[in-house]
Amino acid sequence: MDKRFFVKPWLRLATCAVGLALIMVAVGCDPGGASRGPDSTEEGRIKSLLSSVGGAASAAAQNPEAFQMLFAAGAAPADSEAPRYAKCGFYSKGASISGDTATVEVEVETMEGELDELLQWTVVREGKSWKIKDAPLPDSI
Repeated sequence: MDKRFFVKPWLRLATCAVGLALIMVAVGCDPGGASRGPDSTEEGRIKSLLSSVGGAASAAAQNPEAFQMLFAAGAAPADSEAPRYAKCGFYSKGASISGDTATVEVEVETMEGELDELLQWTVVREGKSWKIKDAPLPDSI
């Protein structure tokens, strides 16, 4: 046998492993199982919208437009309500999407870590973005 073409078994195995890793990267398989980038599903976009409410409400004193643009046309609460939203974190526990409208089960948590309750919010699609149409808060806030 010609030794020029003899490849050691460990080198063959290493070459196969590197080749497999390159194929996995090329087709988007992450061996760690981690997600790459933001959730691009409709429900993921709604979750992202809800997670930005508290921060935008906190900044509403300096930039009220940032808070108001999270809401559908004519649905933004009065500026005086922003501090109530700023006291909380909002988390989607599931959305029922029908066309351009979704009903979302929202978990409201105060900054002290207390869970107040689960509420139903309504969001609507305006163009390519989801906007909040109805976002009640617990009476205790």
